[in-house]
Amino acid sequence: MRRFFVSKIFLLISAVIFGFLLFVLSKKILEGREISQEIKTTEEEITRLESKNSELSELFSYLNTNEFLEQEAREKFNLQKEGESVMVVPESTKKDNGKQIAAASEDEVGRRSNPSRWWNYFFNQ
Repeated sequence: MRRFFVSKIFLLISAVIFGFLLFVLSKKILEGREISQEIKTTEEEITRLESKNSELSELFSYLNTNEFLEQEAREKFNLQKEGESVMVVPESTKKDNGKQIAAASEDEVGRRSNPSRWWNYFFNQ
């Protein structure tokens, strides 16, 4: 029996078994690292989703407040509180002023010479 433990066959079998165990162990270590990385990524995703969830909860709470409802009623339905007066600015006045300004600037541009227009194009705007 002593000769078997000292023989080259035993040494060869031991080396093969040791190599196999080393291979299996290294494979398990790599799998463990991959799992750890996946856990870390998942935890980061959970953190990101929880923060988004809390932001959405705050938005939902704000949307259910009377302040938001009053603001929406004022903007979308032109409602007002008792004792308030509403000033309405007609939109046609805004458009007319814009047209007048555009017409005045076109007249001004039409009177300039071509070199003057190029100069303003490159250096003034």
